[in-house]
Amino acid sequence: KTYGVARKTIIHAVKVCEKTSNGLWACPVGQVLAALQWIAENAEKPAVINLSIENDNVHYAEYKEEVQKLVSRGITVVAAAGNDGLKPDPDACRQVPAKLASAITVGATTQRDERYSKSSWGSCVDIWAPGQDIMSAHFDSDSATVMWSGTSMAAPHVAGAAAQVLQWYPGITPGSVRSVLLFRATDGKLSNSIGAGSPNKLLYVLDTLCVEGYRRPKQCVHQFSHAGKTYTDCARDGWLTWARGPWCCHDAACGDWSRCKTCK
Repeated sequence: KTYGVARKTIIHAVKVCEKTSNGLWACPVGQVLAALQWIAENAEKPAVINLSIENDNVHYAEYKEEVQKLVSRGITVVAAAGNDGLKPDPDACRQVPAKLASAITVGATTQRDERYSKSSWGSCVDIWAPGQDIMSAHFDSDSATVMWSGTSMAAPHVAGAAAQVLQWYPGITPGSVRSVLLFRATDGKLSNSIGAGSPNKLLYVLDTLCVEGYRRPKQCVHQFSHAGKTYTDCARDGWLTWARGPWCCHDAACGDWSRCKTCK
């Protein structure tokens, strides 16, 4: 209720990790896969799952099967890219679920719009989000808080943004949710520190709904299609709109716009 992007969502915690005798956390693959199976059978939709975990690619096939099952059932899957940025091979493709094409893989950034030093990077990263010194709730008590850094903090930002998209358009597919997030992302904002092969896309979140619009966009850009309708990003195209969410639709050519139309 206090922290995060989508504060009105209902969050269900599914335990997969255990604290070991040396004080570290371990997330056995069997427990993670069992949890994914349970979510696939029991999730109340629309739903988003955040996977802030890392496992070796030797388990790629098992993860791929379970995550694809989730996506096929309409559940959007968001995954942390991993925290190997200071290791000899920081490629996010070295681990699952970050490597999975069906998941939205998230790298971590700093307040200066640079890659957080420990964040993995590379072609398996889809989008970047804040991951340094993130304040949130903690499991010690109902009022406890903690400040942590890493891709496990960045991924929930994207999961929250995905939940917002599903609030506006609850019937769209996980693939369409991905398209909306990538279209809305700010291009070219991050420094070159994101690493070779990484997309220069920073998560963009709209906190408020739009109001009735004023002016015609100069050109039709930042569009995506769903269910036979074309949507354009009104905020990025200079519109303030009365549509339910940050997206408005149109039925005519760009030059024929008179005002933004509601899609729902």
